[in-house]
Amino acid sequence: MKKKIFIAIMLVASLALFASNTIQPKTTKYKVTAEGRTVYIYMTEIYSSDYWTEVYMTYEEDNDTYDEEVANKIIYEFISKYKLDNKFSKVDIEDLKEATIGDENTTMEKRLIFRQIRK
Repeated sequence: MKKKIFIAIMLVASLALFASNTIQPKTTKYKVTAEGRTVYIYMTEIYSSDYWTEVYMTYEEDNDTYDEEVANKIIYEFISKYKLDNKFSKVDIEDLKEATIGDENTTMEKRLIFRQIRK
Protein backbone atom coordinates (compact mmCIF):
# COMPACT_ATOMS: atom_id res chain seq x y z
CA MET A 1 0.00 0.00 0.00
CA LYS A 2 2.80 2.42 0.90
CA LYS A 3 4.51 1.57 -2.38
CA LYS A 4 1.41 2.57 -4.39
CA ILE A 5 1.09 5.85 -2.50
CA PHE A 6 4.78 6.59 -3.08
CA ILE A 7 4.44 5.88 -6.82
CA ALA A 8 1.35 8.10 -7.04
CA ILE A 9 3.15 10.95 -5.25
CA MET A 10 6.16 10.62 -7.56
CA LEU A 11 3.89 10.62 -10.61
CA VAL A 12 2.11 13.79 -9.49
CA ALA A 13 5.45 15.48 -8.66
CA SER A 14 6.90 14.62 -12.07
CA LEU A 15 3.77 15.95 -13.82
CA ALA A 16 4.00 19.19 -11.83
CA LEU A 17 7.66 19.56 -12.78
CA PHE A 18 6.88 18.96 -16.46
CA ALA A 19 4.00 21.47 -16.41
CA SER A 20 6.18 24.18 -14.89
CA ASN A 21 8.77 23.81 -17.67
CA THR A 22 6.39 24.36 -20.59
CA ILE A 23 7.33 27.11 -23.00
CA GLN A 24 5.53 30.37 -22.31
CA PRO A 25 4.67 32.83 -25.10
CA LYS A 26 7.15 35.69 -25.45
CA THR A 27 5.73 39.24 -25.54
CA THR A 28 7.70 42.14 -27.00
CA LYS A 29 6.68 45.76 -26.43
CA TYR A 30 7.26 48.30 -29.21
CA LYS A 31 6.97 52.05 -28.71
CA VAL A 32 5.81 53.62 -31.98
CA THR A 33 5.80 57.36 -32.59
CA ALA A 34 3.81 58.37 -35.66
CA GLU A 35 1.36 61.08 -36.68
CA GLY A 36 2.46 63.17 -33.68
CA ARG A 37 1.38 60.56 -31.12
CA THR A 38 3.01 57.76 -29.16
CA VAL A 39 1.38 54.33 -29.13
CA TYR A 40 2.41 50.92 -27.85
CA ILE A 41 2.24 47.68 -29.81
CA TYR A 42 2.64 44.36 -28.01
CA MET A 43 3.59 41.31 -30.09
CA THR A 44 3.04 37.93 -28.40
CA GLU A 45 4.75 35.15 -30.34
CA ILE A 46 2.59 32.02 -30.29
CA TYR A 47 4.56 29.84 -32.71
CA SER A 48 7.63 30.35 -34.84
CA SER A 49 9.56 28.25 -37.33
CA ASP A 50 12.00 28.94 -40.15
CA TYR A 51 9.28 29.79 -42.66
CA TRP A 52 6.37 31.23 -40.66
CA THR A 53 5.48 32.94 -37.41
CA GLU A 54 2.14 33.38 -35.66
CA VAL A 55 1.72 36.33 -33.31
CA TYR A 56 -1.05 38.13 -31.46
CA MET A 57 -0.71 41.90 -31.75
CA THR A 58 -2.24 44.31 -29.25
CA TYR A 59 -2.39 48.00 -30.18
CA GLU A 60 -2.72 50.43 -27.26
CA GLU A 61 -3.30 54.18 -27.45
CA ASP A 62 -4.44 56.91 -25.09
CA ASN A 63 -8.18 57.66 -25.28
CA ASP A 64 -7.57 61.38 -25.81
CA THR A 65 -5.64 60.91 -29.06
CA TYR A 66 -7.40 57.85 -30.52
CA ASP A 67 -8.66 58.07 -34.11
CA GLU A 68 -9.60 54.81 -35.85
CA GLU A 69 -8.31 55.75 -39.31
CA VAL A 70 -4.97 56.93 -37.98
CA ALA A 71 -4.70 53.89 -35.72
CA ASN A 72 -5.25 51.50 -38.63
CA LYS A 73 -2.67 53.38 -40.69
CA ILE A 74 -0.12 53.08 -37.87
CA ILE A 75 -0.87 49.37 -37.45
CA TYR A 76 -0.49 48.55 -41.14
CA GLU A 77 2.72 50.59 -41.45
CA PHE A 78 4.13 48.76 -38.42
CA ILE A 79 3.14 45.35 -39.85
CA SER A 80 4.72 46.23 -43.20
CA LYS A 81 7.98 47.30 -41.55
CA TYR A 82 8.02 44.20 -39.32
CA LYS A 83 7.46 41.99 -42.36
CA LEU A 84 10.38 43.56 -44.23
CA ASP A 85 12.73 43.57 -41.23
CA ASN A 86 12.15 39.86 -40.59
CA LYS A 87 12.27 38.88 -44.29
CA PHE A 88 8.72 37.54 -44.59
CA SER A 89 6.98 37.69 -47.96
CA LYS A 90 3.32 37.43 -46.93
CA VAL A 91 1.16 38.29 -43.93
CA ASP A 92 -2.38 37.19 -43.05
CA ILE A 93 -4.27 39.52 -40.70
CA GLU A 94 -7.32 38.53 -38.66
CA ASP A 95 -9.18 40.93 -36.38
CA LEU A 96 -9.67 39.38 -32.95
CA LYS A 97 -11.09 42.39 -31.11
CA GLU A 98 -12.07 45.74 -32.54
CA ALA A 99 -11.38 48.98 -30.69
CA THR A 100 -12.18 48.57 -27.01
CA ILE A 101 -12.32 51.79 -25.02
CA GLY A 102 -11.13 51.41 -21.44
CA ASP A 103 -10.70 53.95 -18.65
CA GLU A 104 -7.43 55.37 -20.02
CA ASN A 105 -6.51 53.40 -23.15
CA THR A 106 -8.10 52.13 -26.33
CA THR A 107 -6.90 48.70 -27.46
CA MET A 108 -7.26 46.55 -30.57
CA GLU A 109 -6.16 42.94 -31.03
CA LYS A 110 -5.16 41.18 -34.23
CA ARG A 111 -3.81 37.75 -35.12
CA LEU A 112 -0.95 37.85 -37.61
CA ILE A 113 0.61 34.99 -39.53
CA PHE A 114 3.83 35.90 -41.31
CA ARG A 115 4.91 33.51 -44.07
CA GLN A 116 8.02 33.15 -46.14
CA ILE A 117 7.25 31.78 -49.60
CA ARG A 118 9.79 29.18 -50.70
CA LYS A 119 10.54 28.76 -54.37
